[in-house]
Amino acid sequence: MASNSAWNCYFKDQALMDEINKDVTRTFPDLHFYSGKSGTNTIHYEGLRHALFIFAKLNPGIRYVQGMNEIIAPLYYVFATSESAECVENAEADTFFCFTNLMSEIRDHFIKTLDTSDLGVTHTIFKLDGLLKRLDPQLWQNLHAKQIHPQFYGFRWITLLMSQEFTLPDTLRLWDSFFSDSHRFHFLLFFCCAMILHAKEKLLVGSFGDNIYLLQHYAAQVDVDPTFLLAKAAELQKAVPPGLLDSSELVETPTDRVELDLKETDADIRRIARQNSKNTKYVQK
Repeated sequence: MASNSAWNCYFKDQALMDEINKDVTRTFPDLHFYSGKSGTNTIHYEGLRHALFIFAKLNPGIRYVQGMNEIIAPLYYVFATSESAECVENAEADTFFCFTNLMSEIRDHFIKTLDTSDLGVTHTIFKLDGLLKRLDPQLWQNLHAKQIHPQFYGFRWITLLMSQEFTLPDTLRLWDSFFSDSHRFHFLLFFCCAMILHAKEKLLVGSFGDNIYLLQHYAAQVDVDPTFLLAKAAELQKAVPPGLLDSSELVETPTDRVELDLKETDADIRRIARQNSKNTKYVQK
């Protein structure tokens, strides 16, 4: 069968839709707006599927990557729950427009071939690591001594803009601040540091397993109002020289840095936990 035949294109499209649908049906499972069994809820998931499929078809260089469903879902929710009947009626189209514009700014974090470039997510994670080292060398040293690499928690925080770390209402409040950042998501890195610093006491005494669990289940493990973290992040941002995140000063290549496959972080966590700690919470025996 020719690669450009109608049947081959059909099967490729079907495989793409199946991949999207698998993730969409797991989006915000605790939110009745999406996970309920009524016809209306089905329509909401359908809107996400349509928008993600069209985006993938129009952007073959990126296509669909797992996690995009977590980015588009809050946008659709805002339009579909608007008090304006016109917004509700056009929720799918407006969501697609906003999602496409948002992805134009964060798409490099979803392109695997850019992971190790200056544009990729690894470079951004190293910026986060360097920023934490500057803000609190003691905590930074403690985490690195325990081999708690920033990839283990920062990858999801950064690529999904905190959408999996907090409830949807809290996520929308955070996005108001992230999107208003004139430097486009520099504030996100300060917010990440605010989260880590707020949990400093627990992290300093915690084991590898305890700390990984805390950082990967932050909202459930740390009792804090996200608006407090926003205020803390704003303070941290004022404490560093303007333009610091645009420079190469924060991105170092220390001898103890371990290059990890971002797609295999769970395997790396289990390996390090078995080697370096008596972890009973995260590692399955």
